[in-house]
Amino acid sequence: MSESLYRKKRNVFLGRPNWHSMAEIYNMDRLLHRNKFDRIIELGTMAGGMTLIFGIHALRMGGDVMTFDIRDEPQDEVWKKLVKALPIKYHKGDVFEYETEEIIQTYMKRGRLLLYCDNGKKIDEFNTYAQYLKPGDVIMTHDRPNEIKFSDIEEAVLRYNLKPLYGLELLTYGSSEMCFIKEK
Repeated sequence: MSESLYRKKRNVFLGRPNWHSMAEIYNMDRLLHRNKFDRIIELGTMAGGMTLIFGIHALRMGGDVMTFDIRDEPQDEVWKKLVKALPIKYHKGDVFEYETEEIIQTYMKRGRLLLYCDNGKKIDEFNTYAQYLKPGDVIMTHDRPNEIKFSDIEEAVLRYNLKPLYGLELLTYGSSEMCFIKEK
């Protein structure tokens, strides 16, 4: 792969800014093709580029996406049309406020889940929500090692019986994501 695929820069997906490298977008696409998720929760929408990737895969899998951010939902016409066509629900709120936590916990109870931690407090997100995962659910983080390291979440990984998923493959293809599956 070209070195430019690994660079952290703003890419675009369906006209939406996406702060993931092309290698990370490729890895996410592979993960979503290899696994069927009934539900995807994204903590940190930003401009919605990754949200749309999740939405397209959710449509293909017969699932849905719930995305959370403290910012207002994008209001441009392209976003509105795509969100209307895809199984995406946007929630404005702090994922650590009681009401929002209850929404997320309730949503996590049914079906196989992918939880994507990419908000401003990735360590706290992972350590807070890992306890609600069911066997077979997957939790991911973004921006390793700048904003989160394995040592930041190691205690939760051990406590909640999480096992690395695609670890070497993610590193090989230049991803800054960590991915774990909840085992029984």
